[in-house]
Amino acid sequence: MVNFCITYVRLATRSDGRTHRTKIRTAAGGVGRNLAEALSKLEHNPVLISCIGDDLFGRELWRHFHTLKMDTSKIFTLSDTSTAIYSALLNANGECVFGLGDMEIYDLISAKVITEQCGQVIRDAGIVIIDGNLSVDVMTHVMTLCVENRVPLWFEPTEVRKAKKILQVPRELWKCVRFLSPNLRELASIVEMDLDDDDLSATHSGGTNNNFTFDLSKMQSLYEQCFSLFVGLEIILLTNGKYGIQIISRQGHGEIGGTRGLSIASYPPPDIGEGGIKSVSGAGDCLNAGFISGILQGMSWPDCAILGTMCAKKSLESMNNVPEQF
Repeated sequence: MVNFCITYVRLATRSDGRTHRTKIRTAAGGVGRNLAEALSKLEHNPVLISCIGDDLFGRELWRHFHTLKMDTSKIFTLSDTSTAIYSALLNANGECVFGLGDMEIYDLISAKVITEQCGQVIRDAGIVIIDGNLSVDVMTHVMTLCVENRVPLWFEPTEVRKAKKILQVPRELWKCVRFLSPNLRELASIVEMDLDDDDLSATHSGGTNNNFTFDLSKMQSLYEQCFSLFVGLEIILLTNGKYGIQIISRQGHGEIGGTRGLSIASYPPPDIGEGGIKSVSGAGDCLNAGFISGILQGMSWPDCAILGTMCAKKSLESMNNVPEQF
């Protein structure tokens, strides 16, 4: 995927055809691609399963992959469609106001391709990561391979509407889901619970731990339902922007008191240098990559969280989705 990040200082509300002054930059992006690049720079050997179009953007991505010396054996070039593009409108603080995406190419990744051409890669993996951009059919085939070969699966919801896709996969396959990395709205979508703005604001008005604020009584049901759905789930890596992250795990892994068999550990957001936040794009993916790197190295959850936060900090301080180095 190619990202267009459009930063504006002041945006008029009148629709009169005027041109707005902005700063526009392009970068290689996409959840899966960002994770693969970040894991590669963390000295792992990820295999990205994806597709690109036979167009200008696709050829540039191909060049980018080879420059990074990434494994491209499972990246397929399709001639009759366009490379995925995501455009983000950012305010002056680098925060995303909304995004626009053309990702139809991902619907062309077939279950047959997964089974016949990527099956062995999945069987041999230490961990498999999927995101909400995949079709339910492809998710089903990937998760079937994970269940059959006891491969742990990490699910990144991507956004609210795509988060609940995983519920359309046959329920007997949910047990391979070991890790989730949603924000609050995405987590609520997964368990099909309605959260209004008052509920979300309440999560920042309760008790505090390490600068992350939360109202455990309101979130308790949300966490419990999620662990009930996914019986093999080990942790929820809950992202909450400027409030940092929470690691919700089964009792025995957390740093603070849990409830009904769950532990919750909170970690503050990273301290950003004098240059400030350059862009939030890619920071969540780098957070996840750092955490996953810790898992692959056998680190404890707290050390995984620290490594993930460090990677997110590097991304926030960079104009690239994934910084040059961690």
